[in-house]
Amino acid sequence: MSVESLLSEVTNILGSRLAVKAADQAFFGGKQVYTGVSSAVGAGSSAAVGKNYYFDILREERETFLENASGSSDPLQSAIENAQKTVKKALAGQAVGSNDGLVSEIASLKKENQDIKSELAQLKKLFEELSVKVSKHFFDSAKSILVLGDGNLSFSLALSRLLPSGHITATVLEDEELFLNRYAVFDTVNLLRQSSNVDLIFGVDATKLPSNWIGKFDMIIMNFPHPGGKTNLLRSKKLASGIFRSVRSVLTPGCSFHLSLAIGQSGISPGDPLLSDDPPIHKKDSWQIIYLAAEQGLALQSLNPMTPELYPGYQASGYRTTGKGFNNNWGAQRFCFQVSHIKPSFDQLVSPPRSCKKFNLYLPYYYHDVSFLFDCEDSLIDGLEDMIFKMLYELSGNMIIRISELNHLRSMCPDPYLPNRIYRLIWQPLIPIGKLLCNDIQDELRLRIVDFVKRNRLPLGASVAAAPAAAAAPAAAAAKDDDFDLFGSEDEEDDDEKKKVVEERLKAYNEKKSKKPGVIAKSSIILDVKPWDDETDLGEMEKLVRGIEMDGLVWGGGKLIAIGYGIKKLQIICVIEDLKVSVDDLIEKITGDFEDHVQSVDIVAFNKI
Repeated sequence: MSVESLLSEVTNILGSRLAVKAADQAFFGGKQVYTGVSSAVGAGSSAAVGKNYYFDILREERETFLENASGSSDPLQSAIENAQKTVKKALAGQAVGSNDGLVSEIASLKKENQDIKSELAQLKKLFEELSVKVSKHFFDSAKSILVLGDGNLSFSLALSRLLPSGHITATVLEDEELFLNRYAVFDTVNLLRQSSNVDLIFGVDATKLPSNWIGKFDMIIMNFPHPGGKTNLLRSKKLASGIFRSVRSVLTPGCSFHLSLAIGQSGISPGDPLLSDDPPIHKKDSWQIIYLAAEQGLALQSLNPMTPELYPGYQASGYRTTGKGFNNNWGAQRFCFQVSHIKPSFDQLVSPPRSCKKFNLYLPYYYHDVSFLFDCEDSLIDGLEDMIFKMLYELSGNMIIRISELNHLRSMCPDPYLPNRIYRLIWQPLIPIGKLLCNDIQDELRLRIVDFVKRNRLPLGASVAAAPAAAAAPAAAAAKDDDFDLFGSEDEEDDDEKKKVVEERLKAYNEKKSKKPGVIAKSSIILDVKPWDDETDLGEMEKLVRGIEMDGLVWGGGKLIAIGYGIKKLQIICVIEDLKVSVDDLIEKITGDFEDHVQSVDIVAFNKI
């Protein structure tokens, strides 16, 4: 029979069905779902009885309940009392009728839950003790610590409690009045001033540290530097560069600078291998922190997670107020830098031994191209190319990890008409160097290549990469004149007439050369220009980008490409003359001049024309 027909037979409690339903729920521990009842069958139909096992148990329990209720003078009161007794017995862990197994399981779960709570409490205590030991071990070697730009000063306070025997100098950028108006952490300031191991200094600019701090600190710490306002990649990199330059001015060998950044800011992903056969991924859409440090002579020594939980009470605050901290859901990294060099020479970079030709995640690397003209038969080029590779590795020592030919750039030089091949060098010296120093080292390599080619009389034309070799062109042109030695020999007399002829010929040659159009090296570049958010006016952004005018720069087509979440980026083509326009300068101009519209710029493709 159906539930409806079953209820209709209980005539003595028909008027109290709502109360019975409440008692029913109390007995069974919640609303019951009659899965065996078909809604398509009317009341009183025997076909409505389902074959579901749980429904059969429910029906038996209901019949038992109705039988007991019919013998009571007050069936409703009896049902409520029975339900209360059942609940009390279940909570007490006692057996209740046919539910012995269920009650026993509940009691077992309760005991297991208590055991888990006890274990969690013990683990929490052990973790806190271990965290304190780890934190103290990290600062074991530091007797004097400088904390730069400590936002709301919560890190300095936590550090002073963690290291009661160490001396800490806590600093913030703002003066005291502005700081307290911004953060309102009066208690923190008072506690720091009461600490015997803390000096609190307001108005310290991390990019302009005083010169009398040289050698004063064993360790300098800065957590999550920020230029203020809306995040801008160019401003952030300028800030980081200024911090490195200033810290380097007071840091002495053996001391360290610890910088914490959110994952994604540095350009290095956690989990990447330290050594690899292929160039490591140093994301360009980031601060590129190891490159900025290398420019100032600082080398990355170690990279570890930055765990704020190790410093009880520490909270990384946002720029404007402690009410909103930095978005750091992905975690943070702590970089340890030490003094690397002042300015190493070419020979110093060549000399350090290298155990293996692998790329190091912690070291900057750079691409440089060199071009050679082959003044020989085509059949001899491959053999000569092997000599070039051997020469480059011999001259560069351990600075170059890999050399490869850019096959798609093979061409014939129009003047002189010789085969031209371009080789890509990937630089990664064991001593980290910045981009400017790497350019100087590359120029030095070019001079050494020219000297090597001359000394060994290799059949190579003037190297495009070796610009100084162009100075030999007048002599090569004059050598075609078999009847006259342009520069004269040591055993010939230097008379005024011959000098005059030499000057006239040189003048004529230079005039002829200046009038002759030379080969203009050009490159086609595709740029990804990324906006801040979906509210950025992309039309205005494209107009601003195209408004950049430089000698040797031509803008091409552009289109908008969806990134996600309603945000689009501008992909635009441009052609540049290599000798007139620097790609890096162009990117810096886009990000710097239009920082309200442009978040970052990436190079999608770079092809020589």
